[in-house]
Amino acid sequence: MSTNEKDVKKGVGSKGKKATPKQDEWIQKHLDVQLDMAHGWREMVDWGADAKALIAAFDDLRAALPGLAKIDSALAAHRERIKKAFDTLTGARITNDKAIREEKQREIEALLADLGALQAATALLAKFDAPAYAVPAEASDKESAAITQALAALRKKLVATPTPEVVTKAGGELAAIATLVTRTTKIVADRKAWAARHAVVEKTYKAAQAGFDPAVSAKITGWWQAVSGDAAALDYVQALAGVNVMDQVFAQLPKTQAAAKAARGQQTLAAKALDASVVTPLKKDLDAAELLLTKLDEAATGVTKLTEAAAAFATVSKAYTTALVKLAKAHETTDGGHSLDRHGPEITDDLLKRRVEKGLAADGVLSPTHSSTKFDKVEDWLETRDAAIKKILADNGVTATSLPPAVGTSYQGVLEHNKPIDSGFIADKTTASEKPMTDASGDPVYETKKGKKRWVRNDKSEPLAADGSVLPCGGAEKNPLDENGAPVAADDHATAKWKKGAKTPVLRVKTFTVYSGHTKVSGLTRTLTTIEWDGTKWKVVQHFPHAEGWDPVQKKYTTPI
Repeated sequence: MSTNEKDVKKGVGSKGKKATPKQDEWIQKHLDVQLDMAHGWREMVDWGADAKALIAAFDDLRAALPGLAKIDSALAAHRERIKKAFDTLTGARITNDKAIREEKQREIEALLADLGALQAATALLAKFDAPAYAVPAEASDKESAAITQALAALRKKLVATPTPEVVTKAGGELAAIATLVTRTTKIVADRKAWAARHAVVEKTYKAAQAGFDPAVSAKITGWWQAVSGDAAALDYVQALAGVNVMDQVFAQLPKTQAAAKAARGQQTLAAKALDASVVTPLKKDLDAAELLLTKLDEAATGVTKLTEAAAAFATVSKAYTTALVKLAKAHETTDGGHSLDRHGPEITDDLLKRRVEKGLAADGVLSPTHSSTKFDKVEDWLETRDAAIKKILADNGVTATSLPPAVGTSYQGVLEHNKPIDSGFIADKTTASEKPMTDASGDPVYETKKGKKRWVRNDKSEPLAADGSVLPCGGAEKNPLDENGAPVAADDHATAKWKKGAKTPVLRVKTFTVYSGHTKVSGLTRTLTTIEWDGTKWKVVQHFPHAEGWDPVQKKYTTPI
């Protein structure tokens, strides 16, 4: 430090004399200049350290992100411009001229801002390869172009002019591109969901189309074209909703169509030797349901009314189902049968299994069987019942002009209906076991012969006592001897009189077969039906889905009818 600088620090003149007021003013001004110079150097050195660190970080970022290679030359040019400016500023001497120092300071601040902007631009460019800005898989060419063109335009802007203003605005533009990617991803997902659902429902539509009544068919075709048109207009959400509602409509249509057919065929039912008195009381229910069919056009004037249309179909279906259940029960009551109680659609799997495992039918009656089945729909019960009666009568030569058969005449037949009507369980016969039969109170049920309870006998027909010993017997039938030594006339434990102290024969208890193993089956297409003439009409005394000859593995019958 020079002598004059020391003097300035001490506040005295060059020769150690006390400074005059003018000298004091000069000393203060000179001191302010030196303080400004020191401040400028400090800022220069601090900025220099920051700038070196930023440029080093920039170099590291370029090396770590191969994706920036395509714009590396442009970024390198920005780097060299900043480094050159940095070298120029840090190599310049600090001048005493305040205006020049202030100008250099502004250059430093501008350079800092440019360097920060370039770093921010580089960070933004590095994001371009992130999943948030990637073109969604299966996007259309138009959708892909919207994203790639937006990214390309933004990249060009950031590389060409990475100013603070451009970078700040670019952050918002990049967020908009992310939103576009999200929206496009959803559109792609919606389109895939619609296409998959459409393909499934279209099969149902095409398969069922032939079975629709012409008027209904035309209406459904119009709706189907409308929901497909929504997809063509890129409104996949609306199109998917329409397809789903169409599926609901298709689910209701078969019931509605079958029920309508039954309703329109009331007179036919009566003509087929089915009691007209059963159908007539239900005419009001069936007519009410039939009337709802005419309301469908009002409920479905366009695709936006499909929900109302589906609801109308559901209402029609419910009305018909209610009426047809009444019709089925009325037939059952008139016939005195138990088909619905044991094989109706409402019978649960647990009740069906119980019959195989314990011999107890769904109606609580002991009725052992190796197959326990039920009808899937009441419409199937009515339709197969009617078809079975017609076929059995034809097979036995009974026509409308035939002479009335004798009361009690019965015929039985198995009929193939060529469509699935059933589900149920078939026993594994290797798991069979015999179970003693009891009555409602739990007492044994004994075998009888000509009204007499039967005794347990050995292979020589000799009656046996409880300990297995052969009882004294006589007579042609080898019956045990009574108290007078004479053979009892017939098997009758209850009324026989035995000699005092004599052993009595053991009664033979009825047994039935149950099965611990079984297989669930579905898709049976045959029924077994028994009809009987009561003097005025044919009664259906037995009617159920037939499992005899069904192979659960091959899912088909292996025996002919």
